[in-house]
Amino acid sequence: PAGGLYCFTDISSTKLTSDQFATQLLDSKKVAVVPGSAFSHLEKSCYIRSCFASSMDKIKQALDRIEAFVSQCHTL
Repeated sequence: PAGGLYCFTDISSTKLTSDQFATQLLDSKKVAVVPGSAFSHLEKSCYIRSCFASSMDKIKQALDRIEAFVSQCHTL
C-alpha cells in the first residue's frame, strides 16, 4: 500500500529527547509511542511516531493523555 496510519510529531518544544518523551509518556499516561531514535532518517531527538490503527474513542483518549503530558512538560 502507498499509505499508512502513522504520524511523526515534532516534540522539540517539550525539551525532552524522543527516548525521554516516550518513556515518560508511557510511565505517566500509559500511552505508547516510538521514539524517533528508532528511525535513522529522522532527527533523533525531536520526533516520535504514533500509530492510529485503533478505534476513534481510543485515539481520542490517547491524544487527550498526550495533550495533558505535553502541558505538564511546558510547566516544568
